Amino acid sequence: CRLLWTIAMSQEGGSFRVVFLVDISSRKECASDEESISNALNLSALKILSHFAHKNGQAKDNVRWGYKFFNSLDEKSPRDRFNFREFDSKLFEAFETEVSGRLEPPWSGKENEGEKSAG
Repeated sequence: CRLLWTIAMSQEGGSFRVVFLVDISSRKECASDEESISNALNLSALKILSHFAHKNGQAKDNVRWGYKFFNSLDEKSPRDRFNFREFDSKLFEAFETEVSGRLEPPWSGKENEGEKSAG
């Protein structure tokens, strides 16, 4: 099982912008590993955001972030834009919840395809 995700980062002044792009096209093959993949993705994102939030001893306000889930096998890739958000626990918990929901296999009936990502 393989989950593809990409990190895009830019620096403007002393602040950072980080975007996580998560390809969910292989979630059918990952169904048995859903929990471990979800945990790994969440932990990796948290470490990356924490790194930039505390880079050069600055406060967490110097990082803004977002995320997008997409299916690379879908002919209609979403091109909608999103706003960067502050790095705080409430928004990160929303990300964790959405990761778990999006990685569930399509036949589980729990997936929230109609909802837009928070990022």
